[in-house]
Amino acid sequence: MPTLIIDWNGIQIDGYNRDVMDVRDLVAKFQAFGWSAEDVEGNDMQAVDAALRRAIAVRGRPQVLCCRTVLGTPISFMKDKPHWHGVAPNAEQLEQALAELGAG
Repeated sequence: MPTLIIDWNGIQIDGYNRDVMDVRDLVAKFQAFGWSAEDVEGNDMQAVDAALRRAIAVRGRPQVLCCRTVLGTPISFMKDKPHWHGVAPNAEQLEQALAELGAG
């Protein structure tokens, strides 16, 4: 059975979920509908890998990994800023982002 992966960064186009439309506990919501659901530290690739390996073992019901992430990680000027939810960087910002990633 496939595994649903949710990028749960707590931000939507209008701001932080808590201020606009808080979705509250996604894991509990999925579990209430019979899903195998797990809260995962989504910026930690080892944690995501381990959760995916556990999900493979689930049989007979759908599974979801609710990956709590921080939007824009690891770019300093983008990190946890709702503005970047739907905006592309300009040329100067792109250069800075690539430099911070070690790719510029």
